[in-house]
Amino acid sequence: MGEITSAAPDNDERGQAIQAVINHVWRCKLSVKTDKDGRVAFRGFRGNYRLSRQDAAGKNHSALYALR
Repeated sequence: MGEITSAAPDNDERGQAIQAVINHVWRCKLSVKTDKDGRVAFRGFRGNYRLSRQDAAGKNHSALYALR
């Protein structure tokens, strides 16, 4: 899930507008706390989501999920 940058060759105004939508409008950064059972819920568009968490020992975990 890489970011499209404005440094791409031949990047005109339309390309920059599309990149702005993809990289800023369609992306979200959400921080939530789990419920008592360790679950979270969120609404999103179809696509791939990277979910990251930190366990009680402070170790970071990350996984990619696909919403279909």
